[in-house]
Amino acid sequence: MLKKLVTAYDALWERKAPIEEIVAFCREQIEQAKDDTAEKPKIYEVWLHSFWGDMVFLFHVLNALSEHDDELLCQIGVYMMIIEKKNSTQLLQYTRRILSMKYVLSDKIRGLFWHLMQRASYSYSIDGKRLCDIMFSDNRSIRDEVLRRKFPGYEMIPKGIYFLGFPNRSSIPSNLEHAIKHDSVPLFDMTMTLSGKKLSRAILQESLLYNAENIVCHLLKKHSKALNAILTPQDLLFCICAKCIGKDDNPTSSHAILDTLEELMPGICRNTIDQLGNTPLWYCPYYSRIYPKKLEVIVQTLLKYGCDPDKRNHLNLSYNICREAKQYYDQAQKQARYYDQVQKQAGRL
Repeated sequence: MLKKLVTAYDALWERKAPIEEIVAFCREQIEQAKDDTAEKPKIYEVWLHSFWGDMVFLFHVLNALSEHDDELLCQIGVYMMIIEKKNSTQLLQYTRRILSMKYVLSDKIRGLFWHLMQRASYSYSIDGKRLCDIMFSDNRSIRDEVLRRKFPGYEMIPKGIYFLGFPNRSSIPSNLEHAIKHDSVPLFDMTMTLSGKKLSRAILQESLLYNAENIVCHLLKKHSKALNAILTPQDLLFCICAKCIGKDDNPTSSHAILDTLEELMPGICRNTIDQLGNTPLWYCPYYSRIYPKKLEVIVQTLLKYGCDPDKRNHLNLSYNICREAKQYYDQAQKQARYYDQVQKQAGRL
C-alpha cells in the first residue's frame, strides 16, 4: 500500500501536476486514513519514502493550504520532526525560508514552524556560522551560540534573557545565602550591613534563582539605583518572564515583583518592547511542566497590566499566534513519537 501511494505521489510531481492537485491528493489520503479501519500509511510516511517529499515545504504548496487543512499542517509538522532527527540543519534552513515569508504565508503555518525551530536540536559543527543569526534567537542553543561568538545582532537580545546564566555562587557568604533562601528581608539587610557587602550581580542572581520575591521587591523599592546598575527594570521584567521567577505556592493570582515594578514605573509591562519587537509575554514559555501555576500567574499579571498578546515582532508573529499554533505542534509531536515507537519496535531506529 505504501509503495503504491509513493508511486502515485511521485507521478504527480514528475508530470508537473498543478499544486492544487497535489495538495488535493494529500487531503484525500488523510481522509481515507480516517475512514479506513485498516492501518493505512499516513501521508507523512509517503513523503518520507518519496524523492519529492521535501517539496511540501515549497511556498506554493504551503500557500495552497486552506484554513481547514489543520490535519495536513500537522502531518507536515510530523514530517519535519522526523527529518530533523537526521539533519537539524535542514530543518533550520527550511524554517529560515518559511519564517522570512512574513506577509505571504499564513500566521498558522509560520507559527507552527516557529515552534519547530524553537525546539530543534542544533549541531554547531554543521554550517554553524551561517545558521547562527538573530532569526533563530528563540532557539536557546542557537541564542547561546550567537551570544558566545557575538554574531551580528547579539546586542539585540535583552540582557535579562541570559542574566541568570552561570551564576557565581562562591562569592556569596553562607549566611547571606541562608537569608536569600528563606526570602527574609530583615535577615538579608542585617547580613548585608554586618558583612559590608554591596549589592552585586551574584547576589541579585541568587535572589532570582531562589525566587526571593520579598527581597527583590525590597531591592526595587529601597536600592533601585544599585539594582539598576546591574539590571534595568526592563531587563528584570524579561528575566522574570523567561525564567519563570516567582513563588511556587503563590496564593494570589498576581505576581509580587511585577506588581512592584508596575507600582514604581506605571506602564512598564505595557510599554516594554525589546529591539526585536518582542513584548515580555513573548518570552514566557508556552507551557511549563514543572511550574505551570507560576507561569500562569506571570502571564495573567502581564495581561492585567496591558501587555499586548497580539503585538507582532520582527518575524511578524505574536504571542497569541504562537500560542494558538502550539496545538498543531503538540499534535504533530504526538504522532512523531508514535512513529518513533513503531520504528523502534520494528528495529529500524
